[in-house]
Amino acid sequence: MFLGLTALGIITALSRVFDAVSSPFIANLSDRSRSRFGRRRLFMMVGLVPFALTSITTFFPPDDTATTWNILWVAASVLLFYFFMTLYVMPSWGLNSGAG
Repeated sequence: MFLGLTALGIITALSRVFDAVSSPFIANLSDRSRSRFGRRRLFMMVGLVPFALTSITTFFPPDDTATTWNILWVAASVLLFYFFMTLYVMPSWGLNSGAG
């Protein structure tokens, strides 16, 4: 615990702040894309497999005990999860709205 916060609470808070910053950035990149696959589909294709893999890696840390390495593993997995989720989900919202 650090100032009454658990490691998981800190990781969750930081990952949501990261998501709040990365979502508009990815949405903007998607809007300006000139890919031959369309503005949205390239982002979705790139993000799909890593999104699925990071969904799994969070639950399989390298060590069975509570260690600093596991905390770093979960932090990296969750941050990457939110990045790849944004990479997949933000363009799909534009695609579903008929803008892509």
